[in-house]
Amino acid sequence: MVVAGDLALVASATLSQINVHCAKDLTLLRSTNCDAIPTVGHFSIGSLGGDMLILASDLGVISTLNHVTGHVTYTSSHKFKETAVQPLNDEIVVLSGCNWYNCRNDVSAKVPNIKTG
Repeated sequence: MVVAGDLALVASATLSQINVHCAKDLTLLRSTNCDAIPTVGHFSIGSLGGDMLILASDLGVISTLNHVTGHVTYTSSHKFKETAVQPLNDEIVVLSGCNWYNCRNDVSAKVPNIKTG
């Protein structure tokens, strides 16, 4: 889940969708189908501002997507093992952490440019 302005966005792996709620009372405003959301493993999302989100998964991929349309606008060509994502601005993100599926003891961090990889 990520809070972006007055919205609380929850990515559902079970349904491959993004549920958009009012942040004040958690009323469901809409659900958007998104095939980029992995149905297995671990992932995290972060807000890039406006309608854009970033998703990092233990499949080694980071993607940017529009939470209104579900359209993926960028997918990394590099494989990353970090699954926690925090945007610093609309180009640079911090990837860190891991889970036991992909790196049991490593706690590395990376700072990729999501426009150039």
